[in-house]
Amino acid sequence: MTSLPRGWPPDKTYLSENFWTEHARTHCPVPPPRRYEQGPPSALVIPRTITQAGHPARGQMGLYAARNLAAGAFVLRYAGFVYTDAECPASSDYTMRLRPGLAIDADRAGNEARFINDYRGIGLKPNVELRDAVDARGNPAMAVHTLRAVAKGEELLLSYGKGFWTARTPAAE
Repeated sequence: MTSLPRGWPPDKTYLSENFWTEHARTHCPVPPPRRYEQGPPSALVIPRTITQAGHPARGQMGLYAARNLAAGAFVLRYAGFVYTDAECPASSDYTMRLRPGLAIDADRAGNEARFINDYRGIGLKPNVELRDAVDARGNPAMAVHTLRAVAKGEELLLSYGKGFWTARTPAAE
């Protein structure tokens, strides 16, 4: 059995690679396995509960650099279930667009990247971004890369985009 990252939630399945649903598999250049892939946790990051007063995600998880990371460095892939648009859960806050018609969702299963918070209310700018990538089989994937040097112990922060927050802001009555 593969070890889990320290502090991994017991109700979430840990994945080191994407798990493609049957419908999504039809969009793969190379058919992926029909099993969960659980490799070792990343040595570059540490998920942990946020205890900092005033942090908008206090009491929830964040992802932190386990060592100094250079600007432009690959950190890890964003792993989860790959769905077609038609089957992707609309209520999930862990969905990333993979390519037209496909999305990766890390709500029920994923890796450490699911804990990267939005920079708003925490930092001046994001220090990581998602980039298009391919997995070891040649299938589409998403990878986290640093935008600048990130110090050991610093929280990794993305821009979720204005659309993410607009969809979660109640309309004025």
